[in-house]
Amino acid sequence: MLEITIVLMVVYIIVKFTEKMVEAMIAYLNYQNEHLVETRIPNAKTIAAMEETDAGVNLHRFNTIEEMIHELETIKPQVVE
Repeated sequence: MLEITIVLMVVYIIVKFTEKMVEAMIAYLNYQNEHLVETRIPNAKTIAAMEETDAGVNLHRFNTIEEMIHELETIKPQVVE
């Protein structure tokens, strides 16, 4: 009878511990959902300002991707000697 009591006590402790862990995880997930970290996704103009083409065109002066593509398509290739 003592062994059964000990086993039941251990099972009870494990169940209570698991319940507390689940409650803590739910609270953590709720906190994360309420306090989302805002990440800034760079737009095309920002990306263009960070890069330069092989032709040496500084892309930060373009407001739209279309302007940038048009300029890149009209660049005459430079001959490297």
